Amino acid sequence: MYSLSVDIVSTDSFMSEEEFRELTGVCLSYLEALKGALDNRPSGITFYPPSPFDKFQVWSLRYVLMISAGKQRGENLMKFYPAIVRLLEYDLPDFEIKAEMAVLNFS
Repeated sequence: MYSLSVDIVSTDSFMSEEEFRELTGVCLSYLEALKGALDNRPSGITFYPPSPFDKFQVWSLRYVLMISAGKQRGENLMKFYPAIVRLLEYDLPDFEIKAEMAVLNFS
């Protein structure tokens, strides 16, 4: 089992929720297409509003995708995931993109 987590953070403290969702929507559709090609488990998308406790009060989201794949497919996905991040960075140049891929082993 593999887990892909992507955080997208606005750098504009004046961005509205509607604008944030509109700008990130295309990238979320890329991630959903990837999910559909690999697995039909539901993904998790959580939107985070600006917090008064953060230094920069901005919108952010976390997208979590769980993929059940064999060893070979999983290894290929591990090689491919940096390209996913670059694609998101290209489409959202004014956002911070952080991603992490992990292998989950169950005993």
